[in-house]
Amino acid sequence: MEIKVTRAAQLKEKPESSKLVFGKCMTDHMLIIDYDEGQGWHDARIVPYGPLQIDPAAKVLHYAEEIHIGDLAEQIGITPRHLARIMQHSYGCTFRQRLLEIRLYHAREYLTTTQLPISQIAIRCGFTAESAFSAAFRKSVGCTPTQYRNRQES
Repeated sequence: MEIKVTRAAQLKEKPESSKLVFGKCMTDHMLIIDYDEGQGWHDARIVPYGPLQIDPAAKVLHYAEEIHIGDLAEQIGITPRHLARIMQHSYGCTFRQRLLEIRLYHAREYLTTTQLPISQIAIRCGFTAESAFSAAFRKSVGCTPTQYRNRQES
C-alpha cells in the first residue's frame, strides 16, 4: 500500500528522550488509514498532527488521555446529557466509571505482562499521579498494584 505524506509546515522542538512520556508527547505527524468492508484498509497517509473526526459508531478511544464527556459528546455530535444516558443504558454506569474500569483493566494487563514501574503504569493508563492510581486500584481490586503484581507472579 502506498502512503501519501504531507509534511507539517512547522516542526516542534525534539524533546530529550528521557522526557518522553506515553500519551503526553505528541509527534508532528500522524498516520491515518481508512477502512471499509468493501475496500478493506486503503488511502494510507501521513499528515500533520491535528484533531481527528470521530464517527459516532466508533467503539474505541484512547483510554490514557484526559477525556471529558463534553468533549466526546461534541466530537460525536450529541449533547453530554444524551451521551450520559447512552452510557448508563449501555454499561449501567456513568462515563467516568466506565473510563475508570477501562483504565484499571489495562493497568492489570500491564501489571501481569510487564515489569514497568507502577508510576509508569499509572501514567500510561491515564492517571495524573501514582497515588491516585493506587487509591483507585485498591478501591476496585482490593489490593495495591504491587500486591496484585506479586500475587500474579506467584
